[in-house]
Amino acid sequence: MKKYKKFFSKVFAGVTIVCLLLGGNVGVAEAATFTFNQTDWSGGASVNTAIHPTNQTGWNKFSSASSTVKTSTAGEISLNSTTASITKTTDTDFSGGTFANTTVSGTGTAAKIRLAHSELAANATSLVGLWRMNGTVGTSPTTSGSVTDSQTNVAANHGTGYNSGSGLAYQPGELNQALQFDGTNDYVYMSSYTALAYPKTFEFWAMTDSVSQGGGARVILEKGSGTAVAVTILNRVIYVDTDDATSGTQYNTSNVGAVFDNGTYTSATIDLGQKINFSTLGFTKTTNASTTLTVDIRAGNTASPDGTWTAWQTNVSSGGSISGLNGNQYVQYRANLSTTDTIYTPSLDDITINYSYYYSSGSLISSAYDTTDSANLIGKIQWTESLPSGTDIKFQLRTSPDNSTWTNWLGPIGTSDYYTDPAGGETINSTHRDGINDRWVQYKVFTESDGAYTPTLSDVTLTYVVNAPPQFESAPVVLQIANSADPNWGKVQIQYSVRDPDTTSGTNRPGNDVIPSFEYNIGSGWQAITAGYLNSGALDAKIVEESNYTTYTAYWDAKAQIPESYIASAQIRVTIDDGEAANNTAQAAGNTFVLDTKNPVVSVSSFTIDSSADTVSYNFSVTDDSNITREYRISNNSDLSNDTLNASSTQWNAMPSSSVTATSAWNFTGSPSFETVYLGARGTDIYGNAATSTTASSTAPSQPQNFMIYDISNPNNNDFKEFMSWQIYTSTTTAQFSNYKLYRS
Repeated sequence: MKKYKKFFSKVFAGVTIVCLLLGGNVGVAEAATFTFNQTDWSGGASVNTAIHPTNQTGWNKFSSASSTVKTSTAGEISLNSTTASITKTTDTDFSGGTFANTTVSGTGTAAKIRLAHSELAANATSLVGLWRMNGTVGTSPTTSGSVTDSQTNVAANHGTGYNSGSGLAYQPGELNQALQFDGTNDYVYMSSYTALAYPKTFEFWAMTDSVSQGGGARVILEKGSGTAVAVTILNRVIYVDTDDATSGTQYNTSNVGAVFDNGTYTSATIDLGQKINFSTLGFTKTTNASTTLTVDIRAGNTASPDGTWTAWQTNVSSGGSISGLNGNQYVQYRANLSTTDTIYTPSLDDITINYSYYYSSGSLISSAYDTTDSANLIGKIQWTESLPSGTDIKFQLRTSPDNSTWTNWLGPIGTSDYYTDPAGGETINSTHRDGINDRWVQYKVFTESDGAYTPTLSDVTLTYVVNAPPQFESAPVVLQIANSADPNWGKVQIQYSVRDPDTTSGTNRPGNDVIPSFEYNIGSGWQAITAGYLNSGALDAKIVEESNYTTYTAYWDAKAQIPESYIASAQIRVTIDDGEAANNTAQAAGNTFVLDTKNPVVSVSSFTIDSSADTVSYNFSVTDDSNITREYRISNNSDLSNDTLNASSTQWNAMPSSSVTATSAWNFTGSPSFETVYLGARGTDIYGNAATSTTASSTAPSQPQNFMIYDISNPNNNDFKEFMSWQIYTSTTTAQFSNYKLYRS
């Protein structure tokens, strides 16, 4: 039977393998049931074998096990676990997430999540020049006017790149793309025009790969061909030289631009491959006094977050526990970034999720167990298990005559199924319970997990039996008793003779007996005959001998169990059980026989009386499937007793055939009105099935009342007449009026 798994751990009774042995030595016929019980496997893998009876208990070794199985803990088998982690640190890792006022800065392992900058609108107030430096990464804008002025307030002043070497090219920038210069002689030229007349404010983003303290300034922006107005970077500080200033004025980079004051980054769903146990969350962040960054995390078992997912575990510190997410396969993290000074942004440089999981499956093969008897057969296998949600344990068995040639690993049916009932309710495969070449036994346990938890096996018990089955001398003799003098008249007699060749050495029920049970088949399969329909003691244990057969008789009240049945070819089957754990029963079907529990049928077609003629007329039948005694009786009394007037009322009269049609003279009582006569018929077959007496009656109408007659003749005219009258008769349900008859003389 298949285990039904709940979302909680369940524990069943231990594993037991039951085998039946004929005895301690090969060839000695002794009926006995034994068990091999193993509760520990910490002794490890070994080529050693276990033997009956020395190692029936206390054995702690096994033949082999997969590396995923753990046996080191005394008293149990479980699955091993392993630790793992997943790290996200590159721009590719971050690219699948959702950005809200955040962006990825940098590439490869240098990538980080940071607050994004708000790009300037093309029509911003007082804007007279906007060069976004956007273009295809790797290309150089040397075509005239290819460095586009994007502002829309005044006429555009597009620039042209000049590249005497190969350094000028578009590259990823702070916002979209940027231009890379070689630092020597690459530049972009914009034509002079009124909108750029001095004074103007310039803002830009710039990144230098190296700047020295002295003599190493990099010119960023120059007016004209000289240095009348120049913006340079030295030691990452911006300097502006003007026409009316002889020395540089220092500006902080805060003049360059601003980031959003807060934002979030939510990662794509991360699939960890199976359900896991989370341990800690680690991450690297860069912050200062003006910035903060916190991390949240959640998990679930659907590829897209839904209502079944956990809530966000918020503000998890680096190295903090996330075990509350255990048992889930998918995970998602969220970074929350904020700043109080929009020239600074926090960043998330990398994040690592640490976890462990149990291996998905494992197996262990027990040590070979020598039952010491070639007639051994397996009775059952039982075990004790603890099954958290998402785990399972199942078994297969194999046997061998010599510890060399083994059967396939088999479940109850074949190689592809398993024993799954810890209580041992599944029937052992017939290959392992035929008592042939099954001296050696091994079990193989399979453990399974979805990753979050491990099943645990605490013990296994094999029941093995050596037992000769009980025997019938011949087929049972069955008949339905047709002798009315027999106290069991009509019942079915079942006579059978049995013995048990090893009854005196039985261990499960050493009473030298067998227990019988009975079934019947009337064409629709075998049905049990229960105790209420058998004679007292029919199902009690029956003493038997090892050599001689003992005869027993049981009686079945078939009429009580299956009334109104006529079966031309019924059959009885007897089963005897010697009580051992296997090879313990024998069956024999008896001869076919006629089974009749059907009562005869009485049918009265007509019954009438004629009080004027003093006769009764009748037509009735009594029918049945078997030999039958048919009788009838007619009387003026409703109880069919002797009415003292008619001979046929003094006794039941035999019917000459199944139906009778006749008219007989009759002496009525109650004349001249409403005379009633009663007819009874009955039948009983040879098995005592009887039709209860069926009574019919007939009642004559009353004699006409208030009869008058007048002579109304006129002799003068030769007209001779009589006038007669009487009271009209009203019919009753028991005395129906037919007609009047007038007689004259």
